[in-house]
Amino acid sequence: MENYSLAIIDRNAAVAESSKLLREMVSTSTTKQQLDIIISIASLIKEEDNDFKLYKISYKELGKIINPANPRTKIVQNEIDSAVKNLMNSSFCIRTESLDLYYHWIEHVRVDKEEKVVYFKLSNDVKKFYLRLNSGKTIYLLNDLLSLSTLFQANLFRWLASNCNFVNAVSISIEDAKLQFNGEEEIVTKKFIEKLDRALEKVNALTHVKANYEKIYEKKKLIRLDFYIDNLYEKKEIKYFPSQIKANEDKKKNLWKENKVLKEENEALTDIVYLQNLELNKQNCEVSYAR
Repeated sequence: MENYSLAIIDRNAAVAESSKLLREMVSTSTTKQQLDIIISIASLIKEEDNDFKLYKISYKELGKIINPANPRTKIVQNEIDSAVKNLMNSSFCIRTESLDLYYHWIEHVRVDKEEKVVYFKLSNDVKKFYLRLNSGKTIYLLNDLLSLSTLFQANLFRWLASNCNFVNAVSISIEDAKLQFNGEEEIVTKKFIEKLDRALEKVNALTHVKANYEKIYEKKKLIRLDFYIDNLYEKKEIKYFPSQIKANEDKKKNLWKENKVLKEENEALTDIVYLQNLELNKQNCEVSYAR
């Protein structure tokens, strides 16, 4: 087997996902644990990547995700086998007006029991949601997602993050909200709102995304939710990718050069004006002397 370098999961890494994916994903068979593993793998994708790689992750790194409450606990083989089996069965759905499109996250997995590492390859079908996202992308901190404890909280957080750039309220029907956040529409509205309030409280407390919402009624029936969303992570102007860091540095350098040129031009202009004033004073003196 080719010698792959061991990947390290950095909780402070930025994750980039298609905003279209996060706004249109309406149901999922994925658990919170499975989503944590998948998004941790997604955090390893580089901005310049044109294809998914085979990511080599140690049992120890996976253990931090599988047992978040006890990250130092040594993970056993049965836990790895169970996590991998369930991960291979996880999927999500994007619903359009006429079609339900189902996707699997993972294409294949290799478990090396001797070396105690797992090789993951994301499905080719989800490339469009993670590779070469020049526009229409949502960026958030991996640690924000991993800090949440339920799939409802995670679904809510990712949806909010994908809609945080709108100045006005972002509306979602109560039916779509149930599908987006709860994964199914068959839940009593009162119970759903209670779950939503608890989840939103956690999102506001544990992530950089801050939001509140207003209930909109029609003839005393709750028909939609209007969300007001802010992303403190983006406001800190954290640069997520090397190219963005370089672009920012180049912009600063160019601005410094422009300011330097302007300063030199101003100094030169000041010298010219000074010399012209000297010459004018000299001429005035000569005229006065001649008189």
